[in-house]
Amino acid sequence: MQNLLDLALVEIEEINEQNDLREYKLFNEITNLKHSRVELNDRVQELSRHSVKTGAEGHSKRVKTVFYQMGTAILEQFENLVFSNDSLEIILNEFNSLKSLLKTLERLNLGEIRAISIRGSKNLFEVPDHIHTGRPEAADMGRVYWKKTNEGKKLVFCHVKKDDKEQEIFLRSIQ
Repeated sequence: MQNLLDLALVEIEEINEQNDLREYKLFNEITNLKHSRVELNDRVQELSRHSVKTGAEGHSKRVKTVFYQMGTAILEQFENLVFSNDSLEIILNEFNSLKSLLKTLERLNLGEIRAISIRGSKNLFEVPDHIHTGRPEAADMGRVYWKKTNEGKKLVFCHVKKDDKEQEIFLRSIQ
C-alpha cells in the first residue's frame, strides 16, 4: 500500500512539474507577443509622424504598402476583434496619432469597455470614449463602433465624425 502511495506522489509531482513548464512557456509566449505589439505600435507611430511631416501623397507606392502591412499586422494582434474592410484605410488616413485608438482597441479586445447601444439598433454598439485623432480640426472626433459576429468576436468599425448628420449617415450604412 505504501508503494502505491509513493508512486502516486511521484506521478503527481511529475504532473505538477509538467504544468509548471507549460505555464512558464505560455508566460514567455505572452510576454513575447506583448513586446512585439509594443514594437509594432512604436514603428507605426514613427511612420505616422513621418507621414504627417512629408504628406501621404508624396509617399511611394512601396511605403504605402508597408503602412498597410504594418497596420494589418497590428490589427491582427487583437484576437477578439475583426475589422471592417475600410477600418484600416480610415485609421491610416484619418488618424495622425494612434495612441488613443490603440488603447481603446486594446480595452475593447479585453472586454474592459462597457459599450453603449446605438439608438434604433439591437446589435450595433458605440465605445463611449471619444478618441483623439492627432488632428487639431478633429481632435476628439474618433469613434469606434462594433457588433457581435457569429463567431463571438466583435466586428469593429473605425470612424472619424465630421458632424452629427454625417455620423447618422455612417451609422445607417453599417447597420
